[in-house]
Amino acid sequence: RSGIARGMVQLPVLGAETLSSSAACPTADDILAVQRMHKPPDVVQRLCEGVHWVLLAPRFARRGRATPVKQKVEWRRVRQTLCAPGLVEAISQYDVRHLQASPALVAHLKEKYFSPEAPDGMLLEFAVRSASHSAGALFSWVERLLREAEAEAANSPKQPSTPLSMSLPSSASKA
Repeated sequence: RSGIARGMVQLPVLGAETLSSSAACPTADDILAVQRMHKPPDVVQRLCEGVHWVLLAPRFARRGRATPVKQKVEWRRVRQTLCAPGLVEAISQYDVRHLQASPALVAHLKEKYFSPEAPDGMLLEFAVRSASHSAGALFSWVERLLREAEAEAANSPKQPSTPLSMSLPSSASKA
């Protein structure tokens, strides 16, 4: 595995097309601040789980496999992804087409983290930024990627144009 220490995650080499504007990308300082959090608040930890899945999407697309979305990712695995060499570049050069090619992953992220019906509650920018301003920058980045991936899916004739929030079961409401 080309010199990578056992247990470390190697982030995939990204395509030439990246996000249209780097304004929504977190800075290197933001990323480093989040990397230094060994036991972040729950809201930041959940956001980091989402970042973990986003960053692994290209690996599954490259292998031609569906993304194996689990209900819960071990924090150890999330930390490996967050501390992987090249994380700043992987985030700043992320190609949204990886998410567009993984509609199941986009649906999972929306359902588990960005929906009012999310099992542990919907991640809100205010809550994430209150816990960590640096994590708030990651929140904006993930949210923007999901919006761009959904916009492309809505324009694609292969995908249903019904928004995910309308297709979720209404019996999942929380008290």
